[in-house]
Amino acid sequence: MSEFKSFKVFQKESHNEAEKIRQDVNETDNFSVSKLEESDVVEQEKDTVDIEHKQSKEIWRNLNNKHYMLGAVSVIFLIFLILLLFPVPFGQVQITGSKVITEEDVMFVGQIKKPINTLQISTADLENRLKHDIRVADVKVSRHLLGIIEVNIVDRSPVAIMQGEYTYVIIDKNGYVLQSDVSIRSADLPMITGKRLGNVLLGDIIKDEDVLKALTFLNALTPEGVDLFSEINIGNLEELKAYTRKGISVHLGAGENLAEQATLAEHMVNDVQSRKLSVEYLEANTSSPFIKLKK
Repeated sequence: MSEFKSFKVFQKESHNEAEKIRQDVNETDNFSVSKLEESDVVEQEKDTVDIEHKQSKEIWRNLNNKHYMLGAVSVIFLIFLILLLFPVPFGQVQITGSKVITEEDVMFVGQIKKPINTLQISTADLENRLKHDIRVADVKVSRHLLGIIEVNIVDRSPVAIMQGEYTYVIIDKNGYVLQSDVSIRSADLPMITGKRLGNVLLGDIIKDEDVLKALTFLNALTPEGVDLFSEINIGNLEELKAYTRKGISVHLGAGENLAEQATLAEHMVNDVQSRKLSVEYLEANTSSPFIKLKK
């Protein structure tokens, strides 16, 4: 009878065995979960290490780029300083617009030394110096890429010759004295006669009203028209006269409208010469022009 167990004992042992099996299962599950969690942690740590590694590489790359940029800027700045401070040839000066002023003239007036380094040239100073040259009517100095400085010059063009106190002078359209000499034979320009200037010097500006009248007439002519005339006489202000190179006298009266009279006179002279007329004089009166033929 001892081999037989009571029902209660059997039930208790069965319960204990079931509880043990559940514990074993729980331990197995806990172990699996623990392994999974450990695996996740390892993966997360690995990802974190990869991210930190990439961030580190990116930081170093940015630092290297900054170093390269800083180095390039330093090199460029050093080259600029060398060009700015030392006599190193760089760039060129280009002269435009002038038929008289040469590069050597610009260098002399602007006090530019060789070798030419345009970074060491002040465009404002050069422009100001050139404006004081009697041969220059106007000038504009500008800086361009590749170290080029452009000097655009408008020449003072000689228009007429006048007799001064001791010399002959050449003047431009505004009465600016461009040249003075005891004898001016090479200048093929019209003469303003009938009045002698005083002691004028180079660079002086003649403001005499009678001379300005003569200049008004000459300035209104075309370049071809200027070549037609050899003289304009302002000795008698009530009867101004111009003379062609072929000896034709053109009467201008008191010269109340000399600009229009100049255009009319040029047309009349061209007409007479093309028709080969023999005339005593021309009356360049804008209201009633007249040609006096020789008998």
